[in-house]
Amino acid sequence: MNKRTLGLVCIVLAIVLMSFGFMFGAKSESDDDWEKEGTGTVTVTPSSITASIVNYYPSDPNNPAIVYVGNSITISVTFKNTGSTAWKFLAAATIYDASGNVVDHYETTLDTALQTNEQKTVSWSHTVKNVGDYWLQFGIYKTKFAEDDRLDRQPSPSQRLIVGFTLPTIGSFSVTVPSQGSGTATISVSNPNTIPIKVTGFQLIDKGGFIGDIVLATNLPLEIAAGQTGNIQLSVVDKGSSASTYTIRFKLSGTP
Repeated sequence: MNKRTLGLVCIVLAIVLMSFGFMFGAKSESDDDWEKEGTGTVTVTPSSITASIVNYYPSDPNNPAIVYVGNSITISVTFKNTGSTAWKFLAAATIYDASGNVVDHYETTLDTALQTNEQKTVSWSHTVKNVGDYWLQFGIYKTKFAEDDRLDRQPSPSQRLIVGFTLPTIGSFSVTVPSQGSGTATISVSNPNTIPIKVTGFQLIDKGGFIGDIVLATNLPLEIAAGQTGNIQLSVVDKGSSASTYTIRFKLSGTP
């Protein structure tokens, strides 16, 4: 083999070795990249719309609010968003009479959404129109006043929390007293309410010319049961000497 042939063989061999090097030993730019599959868990929690009543007024059935007929009372309910979604809840209050008939009903939908764990108080002014006992119940609803939309209600069942009250009926009295003498008289007091009343005071407003200096109620305080009539006993003393008839104005005071 001559030198020229040997050189060609060497060149060919070098090319072959370089080719094998690229095929088995050389790295491309993407040889450092890698991919691997894996698994994971995604939990989706559904949003909840719930609320609960925190307190309300009036609230004590053993000490109901006493409201004079024609006057008003502010009733209120405080509730909390116990869900995970801000919501414009509907608050309601229903008032029943002693027979279970609905006397008044109030509803208010929040103007702005109540955030989770926040509280809100809603109030209404209720006018008592008649004497009697009234039951009260509050409720919180999603969007409408309906059982399938109700989230909470208190008290359950409804309770006697309001009493409509009016002043007792007071009779007049008449007594004949000897000049410079004494006598007794009776004033009838009728209680038209559903709760007892107690007469605690008697006061002369105008003696009407009567010159006697003593007109006293002798059996106060006097408690009169619901729907009953009681009698106040008076002691009347005259220090004058002339006979006549006088109109005496008086005032009673007491407590329901």
